[in-house]
Amino acid sequence: MDHILENKFLNKESAQRQAFEEHDDKLQLIDKYEQMNVDEAQFQIFESFVKEKTQLLGYIQDLVVHSAKALQIDASLFYSQEVIDQHIGKIKNDADIINVKNRVIIILERYQEQSGVLDQILEQIISPIMKYLQIYIKQAVGQNNYGIPKEVSHLFQIVHWICKVRGFKTIVKFFPHEVNDMEPVVEMLHFQETEEWWISYVLILWLSIIVLVPFDIDTIDSKKDIDILVKRIINICKTHISNSGKIREATAVLLSKLMTRPDVIKSGETDFFLNYLAVEYEQCKNDANQMFFVSGILQTLTEIFKIGHREDLLARVNTVFDPILKSEVKNKFMAKSTNLRKSKVQLAQRIGCIFLKPKVAKWRYQRGFRSLLENLQSKSTLASSQQPAQEEQEDEEMEEDDINFEQLEYIIQYLLESLKDEDNVVRWTAAKGLGRITGRMSKDFADQIVEQLFDLFDDNETDSSWHGGCLALAELCRRGLLLPERLARFTPTLDKALIYDINRGNHSVGANVRDAACYVVWSFARAYAPEIMKPHVHTLSTQLIVESLFDREVNCRRAASATFQECVGRQGTFPHGIEILTEADYFTLSNRVNAYLNVSCFVAQFPEYFERMVQHLAFIKLRHWEPEIRELAAQSLSVICVFNAEYITTQILPKLIELSVDKALHIRHGAILGVSEILVGLSGNSSINRKEVLERAFKALSLKERKLIEESQNKNEFLHKYQTFSSTNYLNVHVAEGSELRQKIKHIIEEIDKQKLYRGKGGEIMRAGVCHLIFSLSKARIPLSEAERLYFFKTMQENFKHPNIEIQEESTKAFKAFCLTYLSPEDDPERILISDKQIVAEIRSMFRPSAFDENVALTRGYNMAFGVLSSQLYQVLCPDIFDTLIKNSIAKGKESDDADTRKQAVRSIIQSLEIQGIKTLQHNILHDIMETLFTCMNDYQIDRRGDVGCWVREVAMQALTRFIKLLVESQQPEIFVALKADQPQFYEKYVCVLLQQLSEKIDKVREVAGRCLQQFFKKAALNITDFSEKDRLSALFCQESDQQTIANTELSDDLSYLPWRNADFVFSQLSTFFDSAVYSPSIFKGLITSSGGLTESTLKASSNSLFEYLSTMGKDKEQGLKNKKGFLGKLIYIFQENLKDERVTIPLMKTIEMLLTSDYLSDQELVDELKQIHQLTVQECNKNKNIVKLMSSAGVFSGMLQFQEQDLLQRAVRSLLFLLYHSFPKVRILTSEKLYTALLTMEDYSLIIPNGEEDYDKAVEMLSETNWSEKLSIISTGKESMYAVFGMQTQKAQAEAQPKADGESVQIST
Repeated sequence: MDHILENKFLNKESAQRQAFEEHDDKLQLIDKYEQMNVDEAQFQIFESFVKEKTQLLGYIQDLVVHSAKALQIDASLFYSQEVIDQHIGKIKNDADIINVKNRVIIILERYQEQSGVLDQILEQIISPIMKYLQIYIKQAVGQNNYGIPKEVSHLFQIVHWICKVRGFKTIVKFFPHEVNDMEPVVEMLHFQETEEWWISYVLILWLSIIVLVPFDIDTIDSKKDIDILVKRIINICKTHISNSGKIREATAVLLSKLMTRPDVIKSGETDFFLNYLAVEYEQCKNDANQMFFVSGILQTLTEIFKIGHREDLLARVNTVFDPILKSEVKNKFMAKSTNLRKSKVQLAQRIGCIFLKPKVAKWRYQRGFRSLLENLQSKSTLASSQQPAQEEQEDEEMEEDDINFEQLEYIIQYLLESLKDEDNVVRWTAAKGLGRITGRMSKDFADQIVEQLFDLFDDNETDSSWHGGCLALAELCRRGLLLPERLARFTPTLDKALIYDINRGNHSVGANVRDAACYVVWSFARAYAPEIMKPHVHTLSTQLIVESLFDREVNCRRAASATFQECVGRQGTFPHGIEILTEADYFTLSNRVNAYLNVSCFVAQFPEYFERMVQHLAFIKLRHWEPEIRELAAQSLSVICVFNAEYITTQILPKLIELSVDKALHIRHGAILGVSEILVGLSGNSSINRKEVLERAFKALSLKERKLIEESQNKNEFLHKYQTFSSTNYLNVHVAEGSELRQKIKHIIEEIDKQKLYRGKGGEIMRAGVCHLIFSLSKARIPLSEAERLYFFKTMQENFKHPNIEIQEESTKAFKAFCLTYLSPEDDPERILISDKQIVAEIRSMFRPSAFDENVALTRGYNMAFGVLSSQLYQVLCPDIFDTLIKNSIAKGKESDDADTRKQAVRSIIQSLEIQGIKTLQHNILHDIMETLFTCMNDYQIDRRGDVGCWVREVAMQALTRFIKLLVESQQPEIFVALKADQPQFYEKYVCVLLQQLSEKIDKVREVAGRCLQQFFKKAALNITDFSEKDRLSALFCQESDQQTIANTELSDDLSYLPWRNADFVFSQLSTFFDSAVYSPSIFKGLITSSGGLTESTLKASSNSLFEYLSTMGKDKEQGLKNKKGFLGKLIYIFQENLKDERVTIPLMKTIEMLLTSDYLSDQELVDELKQIHQLTVQECNKNKNIVKLMSSAGVFSGMLQFQEQDLLQRAVRSLLFLLYHSFPKVRILTSEKLYTALLTMEDYSLIIPNGEEDYDKAVEMLSETNWSEKLSIISTGKESMYAVFGMQTQKAQAEAQPKADGESVQIST
């Protein structure tokens, strides 16, 4: 039962938020929300917290019992013997104390947002600790021992943490406050000067409750002859009032309790202290170094005037009014301090409350009783409760005898000015203060304050002024101080505040104003009866709907939704409130796209909200400063325009057409988008457009987020109805062919061109907008003349060449729709040559520039456009267009080669095949396309951006997979034969190239390769001939996964998610194919580039898979040796096939070095293979100046020195000696280190040093003592000696002794 009562502190929203954001291990509970009620969900989510309470109490008992034992205090004074026996001895040392204390703090931190659930055990926590501290302090002070041991310090720290979590006002109620505690606590506090500030903090809070004892402090003071106790406390507080932390806050509370005691006031200490604070403030207010002291002064005065009696403080107001409240701060740093301004506003409102007697204004509006029981009982006496006595309705006169109206007026004006402050916390403080003061005034005076609030909502005021006005308005309303007759005047102001949004350059301000305006309406709903709110329901309900659906900020959308919910529940007069709330809730509005396109579509079916929504979208959101909002607003118009097509075409569309050439960029861009999307919607394509946008938006959401906003049954029923009439073409009815409105729409682009709006700032945005308009005209299938079609085509052609990729994509999208609508004659493709021969000629003229033009933006855009032609155009332009795309897909080996152009060409190839179909194409064209795609898989071009060829490879993998899918779906045997697709080798080649990409080092490439193979084996492999290891590969790539993630590829998304980006996963899966005769060379080729690469995670994963593979070979020595020879044979094959290809050979040499140093290839029988590797390495490095390659070869040669075959050793040493005297210092230094290390670790150095130990020592000495970074001319003096040590001659000496025969040397040469 206790658990359920605790959960009453919580609501559904907080429970869901806690579970969603803080407790990932319990996220599965959200899945069950549909099957459980709110209480059950709260119970399950917070059950763990309830269980922790027992642990929390146990940990605290451990600390207290241990501390009592350590300091020899009787623990039975605060715990039962059973508890003591249970916890004694659990803490054994200082480390245990710290660990237990930290556990307590961690548990307490979890209660930060829902600290109320701690209330039932606060007494069990606080009372024993404070009882123990009470005993300890008395003993310590009695022994003049003022130091705090660590056992006690930890308890002080825990009390501080509890105060932090629950608030000190709640906690001090459990502190002991006996009279005899005062002096020991004061003494202990006086001597606390350690860095453990929480001790002083708790002692000050404790003292703040002790000073409330109902006895004269003089009667308690045992040392008043030496030093008066009150003065001692004041002096201590003076040292803490300037503290920069929480001690200052506690000190202010203590001083306020002390200074407002009757005996202290009577003694004159209060007057003296107030004068002291006033003087100190005047001296320090402009000193930035005294900021914390000034803040402490203001906080102390605020607390004094907050809890003191009016009769005691009224005469003392003048002491602080002029020196502090009216005093001007000239120091800029101090004046900008938010904390100081807030404290000054708090002080002002408290002094204002002192002037006015505390009372409940009888003139205030009261909707009913706070208690439900009283409300029910009042029904029997309805007349009497609704019509109070006449004398109670009359305005009360304020007693003016003791009020200084000049000072009161200054305070009210100061609070009104503070409502315009730049900081939110200051405005909020001023609003609360104004509400408190207004509630104590007469009706006439209060009405004057309300009148002043109107000035804050002037159009010339800042957003801070509007925000402060909204906060003050809500505060007055909440207190019943805003009378119903004022609502009519404030409602239009609220209407403006709910959409307040002011541009500031590239951003806007006003989100806080809109949020505060929602708070005001929320206050209205709670404060006023339905019959009072009824005249304003339409204005507020429609504006709240608009705000909740279309606001840019998620917090504003949620605030408006919560306000709408409050109005529906409290007022019951908002149209269709319950239906709307079932869809527009906390989670469905969290995603902006979902709010604009899903929820708005549901709400727009209600006529009460439709017009306001459309007006807001068309004339406010389409003018928004952010392009994304303008686009969303236009798309939302497209979705909802079908609910009242006549209103759209008569009231909205004509105005948007006029605005399409407005001088303001954001207005004309938004107008063009609005016209475009309305055309799409009215033509019956709104549902298609909406689906595309939502799919793009939801790709970015996690599975959890999508579950929280997924469509309900109510919405599903609506969508079924929506589909039936959203597909209707209203355009021909309301914008008939030949009408003036339709002609204006067609001429928008021409008018924009005439006014030269493509130029200058914003030209790019206008180009994208114009392309979108062409797209919409095409989607709407609006008839165009030949001249209009040619003009639109040339407009798109200009945008194909634009350097901005977004404009190119928009123009390509428009061109695709344009071709499908206007260049797709169904009966005869040749008709295009008659009706649109100029367009066809223009397209043909694009072929040559797409390959050879120096403008890369042009080549990219043209190749992108070639992929979206209509089927009829492809038939007319074939085979030239395919020849052009094939030519543009292959790198030409020039510096001007552009990877983006090749990527677009490859993508266009496969798109054209999907549009045209492969059945009608000639077999030689299909063969060329297939070979081109395989060729593109080896595009490894590198420029300053890195491996740009990977962009081409990624698209080529997807294109090749889609090509095979088209091939299989065609079911044309003659095509299979022509492409040899009826043979296993065709599919083995495909799998090989993709497995190579799957083994490489770039994460994105691996992901694309993995998903392509998944697609192939799930869709196509079932209907093709068998090939090598098809079943094993199918098992790998068709495996299911529990994870569900949307991958950003052009393939089908109905694939099980597998973590192809994870190198460990990939290489562990591929390791089973390392022995495959067909696939292992391709896998190893990719694997080698990974293991010899620079990416640490990929390098580690690939290396581990290689080592694990080699380790399995040694179980059977004979078979293991055979396998190792086979493995080296594959490496040699890769080396031979890729000689002079540094992308492969450098990582290959690094991999070989790594394998040689790992002892996995230490078998002496592998010498023949290593000789081949040595020869290939020499060939690779011959006449080469690539430092990385030369350094990698040094590692290979040094790794061969562990073998005992003399010929191999001689070759390796000669190569190392050559590198030792290379012209590059880095090569010399690395080679010397490698050779030196190899000599020290060799078992039999006589194989390379024939003259014995003396030469060995000489070689080691020369390698270690020579400075190999010196000039080569200096180092070369010892070259012959070094060669002689190894029994060799330099090339120069050999040439002098005997002429060298051609082709005999295998030395590395530069």
